[in-house]
Amino acid sequence: MPFELSARREKPIETPVRYTLGIEIVSLIVGPNRTEVTVHKRLICDSCDYFRKALDGPFLEGVEGKIYFTDDSSDALYLLSEKWCFYDLGNVVIDVIIQFFWISDRTPSYVNHLLPEVVSHIWSHTEEHSPLRGLCIKRLAWIHHDDYRLNIIPGRERLRQLWIVCKDHSSFFGDTFAYYQNLTRENMPPNPGRIQESRYSCDSWIFDFCSYHRHNKGEECIKPMATEEMIQDDEPEYHDYFADMTVAESRE
Repeated sequence: MPFELSARREKPIETPVRYTLGIEIVSLIVGPNRTEVTVHKRLICDSCDYFRKALDGPFLEGVEGKIYFTDDSSDALYLLSEKWCFYDLGNVVIDVIIQFFWISDRTPSYVNHLLPEVVSHIWSHTEEHSPLRGLCIKRLAWIHHDDYRLNIIPGRERLRQLWIVCKDHSSFFGDTFAYYQNLTRENMPPNPGRIQESRYSCDSWIFDFCSYHRHNKGEECIKPMATEEMIQDDEPEYHDYFADMTVAESRE
């Protein structure tokens, strides 16, 4: 006798998306280039008090249906995007973070923005295979590597800085030194997001952001762009995207 569904079993009621998410759409304007990402208002308001107060209150953001993140910290926005699977939003924000790193590299008074408390905060609020974690590890390897050593492992003082995070997050310890295993003076760590087109040319680079992106099935980024195709402003905006993380950690 063939298997049959019981006639008494109630069929699940399918609720139209317009009733679960609503029909209102809002825009998040991210980064100095003002990339626009649209999301359902109900989804983003239910996920965060900040968005609910901004979009449901009498503020300009609620009237226009737009929130600008051009000058504010983008780190918290990325963590939110990962938690709620806003892949497009997370990809835009991580592009802004990478470009911010490159801008800071060109400043005379260079500062490492990935302080131990910042990295610890990221590890506490992201999942195991988070692209932001991968970006942090590769960026720290690029910053801390010692090219005077055969295996380019950081020196004693820099290892102390890494240990502050390692002692609380074993996965950070494992992933960081697993990455270092494949690095030597002949195979130096790259600045994340940049791929050298030729080992014989120090000025020829391709910019690959997609390595730190997440996509739904069947989606992908455009091919990496060569240096000459990148259009950059003469006066880039400077901002410490990780300042709010440091402040938040000090208050806890």
